[in-house]
Amino acid sequence: MEYYKNIIQWISKQPKQRLYLYGGLLVAIILTITAVSLNMRKEAPQPVLEVQAPVAVETETPAPTATPTIAPENATPVPDKALQAVNDIKIEAPPSAATMKGTIIVDGSAIAGQISQLVADKFHEVYKKIQVDVGVSGTKEGLERFAKGEIDICESTRQMTADEANAVAGAGIGYQEFKLGYNGIVIVTSPSASFGDEISLTEIRKLWDARTRARRFNEVNAKWPATPIKLFCKESDAVNFNSVVFDGTDNEYSRGNTRFKTDQEILSKIQNEPDAIAFMNYELYAENKGNLKALKLITAEGPVAPTNETLKSGK
Repeated sequence: MEYYKNIIQWISKQPKQRLYLYGGLLVAIILTITAVSLNMRKEAPQPVLEVQAPVAVETETPAPTATPTIAPENATPVPDKALQAVNDIKIEAPPSAATMKGTIIVDGSAIAGQISQLVADKFHEVYKKIQVDVGVSGTKEGLERFAKGEIDICESTRQMTADEANAVAGAGIGYQEFKLGYNGIVIVTSPSASFGDEISLTEIRKLWDARTRARRFNEVNAKWPATPIKLFCKESDAVNFNSVVFDGTDNEYSRGNTRFKTDQEILSKIQNEPDAIAFMNYELYAENKGNLKALKLITAEGPVAPTNETLKSGK
C-alpha cells in the first residue's frame, strides 16, 4: 500500500493537478496487474483542489464524506490484509489542508474501488473540505470517462488498449503510471487431468471465446483429450478474466462456462472433474494448490508457473 501513501502525498503537494488511477491484472500467472496514473492536462488545466485564503464571512463547513462505495456482487473481494494495510496509513496534514477545497472524482474497477473508498475516507480525515466521490462503473467505462476528462482518478485492472491510449492522447491528457498491487488468475485442472502442464494465451482464448467453433478439447490442442469442453470459474473472477484475456473487449466468454458463487463450490467441482479446466484468482489457488494442478503459462521466455515471485515480477 506504499503507493497509496505516495498518491496522498502527491495530492497534498500538487493541488491543481488531476489524477488518474490505473491498475492492471494478471492472467494465469502473469499478464501484469496494476498501475496508477496521474492525469495531467497539457493545456487549460482544470483544478480539482483549489487553495483559497479564508474569508471573514466564510463558514468552516467540512465537505461531506463520500458516499460509501458498494462493490457489485460479482466483484472479486479484496483480501483483508490489503484493506488493513490501507487502514494503517497515517496521513500528516500540511498547513494548507484546512483551506484546500474541491472535489476528486474516482471511477473504474470495482476491485480497486473497494480500496479507493478506504483511501478516500483516510484522505477526508485530513482534507475535510475536499469531497472524494468513488464510483465502480468498471475498468472500461472508467477509462472512457477519463479520456473525456470527466473524472480525476480512474482505477483499472488492466493496461489500456491501443484505442484507449489514443483517445487519452487525443484529449491532451498526459499520465504517469504507478504500480498499485498485484492480483492473478490461474488456469487450473484436477490433479488427475490429462491436459499436460502448460497452456498458451491463444489456447485460453480459444477455450473461453464464445465465438470459437471448438467443441472438444482436442480441437484446441491435439494433445488434449477428445472430450467435450467443460469450463468452470468463480462468478466473482469472471470480469477480471475477461478484462485481461480479451483485452477489455465485450466478449461474453460464456460458452460452456459454469460459474460458481463460493470458493468451496468451484474447488469441489474442479478437484473431482478430470475432464474440465477452470480459472480462479491466485489467492484461492495458493490456499488450495495441494489439491489442484496449475497450468504454466507459455510465454516468449518459456513456461511460467503461478508463484508469489512470478506474480510480483510481472513476467
